[in-house]
Amino acid sequence: MKSQRRKCPLRPGASACRQNGADLIPGGPELLSEGGNELSDREAFDQILARVCGEQGWKEGESEFELDVALADGRRQKVQLEFFEHEGSEMLRLHTTIGSTLRIRQDRLAFALELNFALPHGSMAVKDDMLVMVDTLILSEADPLEVRATIAYLAETADRYEASMFGSDTH
Repeated sequence: MKSQRRKCPLRPGASACRQNGADLIPGGPELLSEGGNELSDREAFDQILARVCGEQGWKEGESEFELDVALADGRRQKVQLEFFEHEGSEMLRLHTTIGSTLRIRQDRLAFALELNFALPHGSMAVKDDMLVMVDTLILSEADPLEVRATIAYLAETADRYEASMFGSDTH
C-alpha cells in the first residue's frame, strides 16, 4: 500500500506546517518535499526525527536505523528504529536493549515483568535473548514532542534498568 500523502499549506519561510489545524513543527522547518508540497508519512517523520535529533544532540548509531542517545549523567543508550506496516498504517517500532536475559536470574526477570505492568507507556519485551524496552508510533500521527518524549523515555528508562540490573553501560 502506498503512503498516504498530505498537503502542507505553507511554503519555505513560513513558521510552521499544519495538519488538521495543529502545528507539526511549531516555529520549525516546513515539512515540504523538494518537488512540491506533498510528503509521505515516512518523509514527514524523517524530517521530524532529523529536527528532534539535532535539537537533542542525538547522533546516528552504527546504522541509519539506530540512534545514539546521550544521557544527562554521561551514559549513553542506543535506540533502534524499525519501520513496518500494520493494517494499512505505516508504523515505527522503537526499542532499546537493557541486557541479556541469559545473565538475569529468573527472579530478577520475573521482577522485570512486574515492573513492566507499572510502566506508563512502552513496555519491556524479550528480543533475541535480550531484555528490551519497546514502544510503537503510528507515523501519520507522530509529532516532534511525541517523538522526542518517546525516544528520551525509552533511553532513560532502559538505561536506569541496565545500570541497576547489570551495573554496566553497554547498550
